[in-house]
Amino acid sequence: MFSRRNRRPSSLPELSKAWECLDGGDVPGALRRLRQAGTAPLDRVALVVGRAAGAAAAPTARPAPHRPRQSARPAGGSPPA
Repeated sequence: MFSRRNRRPSSLPELSKAWECLDGGDVPGALRRLRQAGTAPLDRVALVVGRAAGAAAAPTARPAPHRPRQSARPAGGSPPA
């Protein structure tokens, strides 16, 4: 789907500025720059977005532990029989 190579999009100055933001660790700044890119080619924008997503991902992300569903009890009453 996406290439694993670190290809810097150099076709538009706005995309280059977004890439520079990512180099500095500023993911929100990079996304702000993308909004200013206007009619940038989608494949170039996708490179920046893909890198931003990778930079924003938590390294320890894992699913939440499963908790059994609790049965509903009537207020002020005893548990269902």
